[in-house]
Amino acid sequence: TNSERDNELNQAEPQQNDSQEEEKSATLGDLYKFLTPWYYILVFTGAISAMVCGACFISTMLVFYYVFRQFIRHEDEDEVIADNIRDIAFLALGFAGLSLLSGFIYYACFSLVGKKINHELRWRYVLAVLRQDANWYSGQKVEAIPSRIASGLKDVEVASGRTIAFIFFSIGAFLLGTGYSFGISYVFFFIMFGIVVCIIPFGVFADTTLTKCAEISDSSFVKSGATAEESLYAIKVVKAFGQEDYESKNFDSHLEKQKAEIMSYKWSYGCAFACMELCNYIMVCYPIATGGFLITEETNTAWGSRFNVSHLFFGYLITYGIFMLMSSARHFAILSKGLKAAYPILQLIESTPEINIDNQEADPLEGNIEDITFQNVSFQYKNSKTLILKDISFNIKRGQTLAIVGPSGCGKSTVAKLIERFYDPTEGVVQVNRKNLKDLRLREYRNKIGYVGQEPCLFNESIRNNMLNSNPNATDADIEEALKTANAWDFVQRLPDGIDANVGAIGGKLSGGQKQRTA
Repeated sequence: TNSERDNELNQAEPQQNDSQEEEKSATLGDLYKFLTPWYYILVFTGAISAMVCGACFISTMLVFYYVFRQFIRHEDEDEVIADNIRDIAFLALGFAGLSLLSGFIYYACFSLVGKKINHELRWRYVLAVLRQDANWYSGQKVEAIPSRIASGLKDVEVASGRTIAFIFFSIGAFLLGTGYSFGISYVFFFIMFGIVVCIIPFGVFADTTLTKCAEISDSSFVKSGATAEESLYAIKVVKAFGQEDYESKNFDSHLEKQKAEIMSYKWSYGCAFACMELCNYIMVCYPIATGGFLITEETNTAWGSRFNVSHLFFGYLITYGIFMLMSSARHFAILSKGLKAAYPILQLIESTPEINIDNQEADPLEGNIEDITFQNVSFQYKNSKTLILKDISFNIKRGQTLAIVGPSGCGKSTVAKLIERFYDPTEGVVQVNRKNLKDLRLREYRNKIGYVGQEPCLFNESIRNNMLNSNPNATDADIEEALKTANAWDFVQRLPDGIDANVGAIGGKLSGGQKQRTA
């Protein structure tokens, strides 16, 4: 029923903080191990460029400092001021050019690194998903996998690429801003550092709240995406029963749930932005107030000169340097999110399925399949307490036809799945040519079997390519012969493009009988 399907979707979606495993994170080393030496050069170059760009960002305050100092030192010497400011303008252009160049380099380098890791994980993850045994799929909501791939790998790409770049940018800005200011006046430095430390909790609160809202949005994206994909795949059934409104409301329900959860954070959300604005104004006003105090007290700088108005800009060097370091806390949160998203992906990539189709330690299957024997086979599905098959024994020899008859749920399809070794028996043995099926190379074995399930499945491509899925080396003559044997050649010839005709998603452009014969 529709309600049961909705419950399955909610149960299949992993819940946050339900287990320790969901809190585990990968490391950058786990992600960067997929990079080639060329990409390591890009990481190094991007890191240096990002720090240089961050230093250039802070250096704009030095430009203002030098301008103000000219007016203080040469109050009545207009020509001297004009000449010096011209030189300062060229210095500013130099900073701008260096910032432009370094900014382009670091952003390009880390974008390429992020894209490379996304690509490497994407194809490996899809391959790992396809290689899992049937038991793994029993605990998954298959329709949600594409949405999870899109959402999770996007987080990984951002975390392993641009986020690392912004962290290095912040480090460069922090080192130059605080280092230069400490050299000018350590008293002013510690005064400014103290207030910045006091406002850190406000920044942490703002980042935590915004991150939580983003996680809620991502979870809703996965659920609603799975619902939409399932509805589109079954669009004929939806229309046949007039369920368009229901499916639309079902999709909207996930968005409404997301909205309700985010609204529960509305006060925190508002306070988070208020805190961010408060921090900005404090960092603008506080250097003026404290700097003015140092001027009136006639405090000396570390260089022996009196503290003056131009030195106020060093207060901004401190605040903006530390602010950049604080802002990197948000980038660390994004990094943490990406590494947590990468952990289950890497776990699946590195895992070996219990039923491994490419186990090279297994025995090769020589010659044809001469007989298949079930010897005292019992079977129950994972997470089920009911035996579907109990102590079943039979033998099928090459050339024989076997029909298995019984009511729904008695295990007819299960027998076919055990023959294909989609599952292993709970008890007993399945033998092929008098050898335990578990001991044979599964890919070689399956290549010798033709399988058509109760629901024929065709891919959204041509009839030719669908036929080549079972035998990539088949010629056009082989394809024609197979279609004739299946009594499908006549209707294929009538199609505008023949065997190159596209069959649509899950064979939607063909009739039920045509799908069965083509499959």
